[in-house]
Amino acid sequence: MLGVGALWYGWHVVKQTAASKGIDIDSITETHHGPVRRVNACDLLSKEELSQMVGMNVERTETQGKSSHSTCAYYSSSAIDKSSDAATDAIKRIQERKDSGDTNADQEKALKDIGSIVRGISGVSANGLVVSVEVETENAKAAMAGFKIAMGLMTGGGGEQAKALREDIKGVGDEAIMGPLASIFMFRKGDVAVTIDGRALTGGRDMQVAIAKRIADKL
Repeated sequence: MLGVGALWYGWHVVKQTAASKGIDIDSITETHHGPVRRVNACDLLSKEELSQMVGMNVERTETQGKSSHSTCAYYSSSAIDKSSDAATDAIKRIQERKDSGDTNADQEKALKDIGSIVRGISGVSANGLVVSVEVETENAKAAMAGFKIAMGLMTGGGGEQAKALREDIKGVGDEAIMGPLASIFMFRKGDVAVTIDGRALTGGRDMQVAIAKRIADKL
């Protein structure tokens, strides 16, 4: 749904990345007690709630209904323009710092602007997609473990690169990780793992955390 970017981010890439290092994510299993919980991801965040949070009208959602693996995609006719504006503003900020000779600009601000540009470009090509939410109830701990492994492999063990690729988030569920350039976020609360694909979400890191908290409150 988001073109080339989808080849890098996402659960299938987590497994591919781990496999390239000789790690079989599918071998990570859990022992279930009782029936597996089935949910509809769209029930955890209504389009009205999201509209209020992102400041634009989310007209429709797409889902396949209740399942142990459910997704919900949110669409707005305003998303493309908002993504374009966000990317343009970020480019202007970068250019202004360059013109001013501020070569020691705060790295955090620079990374944030780069993330805004990446999300803006993704948003323009996403056909109105605002954000998508994926919920896993059958193997939540394994899904979270796989994501952690993949993030560890990508960050190469730490340093400045790690800060750009991974951030552990406190106060959301039992555990939560923000992925590369604040474009993907995963958290687990009990037996439910939730992935927020924010590659087209102009609000970036803070918006993903806000959405995650809203969803976690309903689990």
